[in-house]
Formats: sequence, structure tokens, C-alpha cells
Amino acid sequence: MFLVHSVWHENTCLNDYNAGLIMEYLGLSSVPLLYGGIYKTSIAKDIAKRLNPQTQEGIVVRVNEIFRLDQFQTHAAKYVRAGHVPDDSKHWTHTPITYNSIKERDTERNDTRYRRTQ
Repeated sequence: MFLVHSVWHENTCLNDYNAGLIMEYLGLSSVPLLYGGIYKTSIAKDIAKRLNPQTQEGIVVRVNEIFRLDQFQTHAAKYVRAGHVPDDSKHWTHTPITYNSIKERDTERNDTRYRRTQ
């Protein structure tokens, strides 16, 4: 199953409300929200300790506001549990970026705005 982590328009990450509208329109589901509120390291650590290694690879922490790509380092962070990435694999930062995309035309709805890629 494909789960959405964030929705971007060009170099802008949308907030949860706007991303939710687009996901609903496209029939997509978001990763579960584990906590919503003011960031506290103790809460993030508690959530990370309770991860199910069979079903959860880690957590993403981000602000719930629109932000630009050049603000990513100060607006988002990711924690991945130990053992998620095999020792012999190449780290994702050293591989080509593969973007998910939206097709130009949805013939079922006759809509040219948004459509899931098959």
C-alpha cells in the first residue's frame, strides 16, 4: 500500500489541511499521525521507543505549515529505527532522486488537474 508522507507543489511543501484535500481528491491515504502539537523531544523519543519494527520504519517530524524546499532542514526531521537500512545498501542520499508524479489527465473524471500515477 502506498502512503503519502507529504504533498509538494513544485518547491513548496503543503500544510496538512491542503495536503489532505488533495489526498482525498486522489483517493490516497496518509501515513498515520502519531502526535499533533508543539514539539517536545521527550514525546518524540517516547513515540520512537514504541515503534513496531515489523510495521514501522521510523518517524517524521515536521512543522504543520507551508514551507519551501530550502527550509527543509529547519522544518523537518526523520528518525529511522536501527536495522531498517541493511549495512550493505547505499544510503538514500547517495542515490538518484525518484519523484512520484501526477498524470496530466484523468480520463474517468475528464479532469486535467490531479491523478495518481499507475
